[in-house]
Amino acid sequence: MISKSAETTRSPLFEVTRVLARFHHDPMKIPTQFITAITQPATTSFLARPVILLLLSFSAGLASMQPCAATPFEWEYTGSLKTARFHHTATLLPDGRVLVVGGEQGHTPLASAELYDPATGTWSATGSLNTARDSHTATLLPSGKVLVAGGRETDPGPSLASAELYDPATGTWSPTGSLNTARLYHTATLTARSSSRAEAKPTSIQRARNSTIRPPVAGLQPAASTQGGYSIQQLF
Repeated sequence: MISKSAETTRSPLFEVTRVLARFHHDPMKIPTQFITAITQPATTSFLARPVILLLLSFSAGLASMQPCAATPFEWEYTGSLKTARFHHTATLLPDGRVLVVGGEQGHTPLASAELYDPATGTWSATGSLNTARDSHTATLLPSGKVLVAGGRETDPGPSLASAELYDPATGTWSPTGSLNTARLYHTATLTARSSSRAEAKPTSIQRARNSTIRPPVAGLQPAASTQGGYSIQQLF
C-alpha cells in the first residue's frame, strides 16, 4: 500500500505510464477524463510540470481521434430495413449489395423486397414478389439472378410449390418452374454442373471387334505409326 506522502512524490514517468495504461484498456474515454487523470496527483516536482503539459497536449489531440468504423470483433449500427420482418431471406449479390426478400410481419407473409447498399449503409425498395411468402429459400445462381422457391403465402397455411427469379439488372421478378412438391422450412443448395460431357471410352476388346484385320500386301510398307498399322491408302 502506497502512503499519502509517497503519492505526492511519484515520478513523471510513473504518471505517463499510468495514463497510457488507462488509454490502452479503455480507448473510448474522452480527453477531459484523461486531463483529470493526469492532473489529479498534483506533484510539485520541477520536471513534472513540462511532462504534464506534454500529456495535456497529447490528451487534446485525442479529441480528433475516432475508433475505426470497422473495428474488429465489434458491432456497429447501420441503416434499418424499411419494413420490419422475420422468416425472410438475405442473399449477397455479386455487386456487394444484399437482397432481403419476403418474410412475415404480424403473421402476415410479405411480398416486398429490399436492397442494402454497404457503401451508404441504407436500404431501398426493389421489385416485389409475385406471391407473398415466408420460410422460403433464396439461392444466388451463376447468372447473378436469385431463385426463390417454396415457403407459404398465409400463416398458418399450406406450403407453396411456386418459384420466382429475381433479376438485379432490372429489379423485377419473373415466375419459373414450380417444385414437384410444395414445401417450407426446406433447404436449397447450388450444385456444380460440368460443362463437358463424359463419354465412355471403348475397351480394347470392343476396338478389336470393331476393326478388320487384313494381311499385309506384298510390296507395301507399314505406315509411320506408333501402332504399327497400315494407312488406308496403302490397304485399299
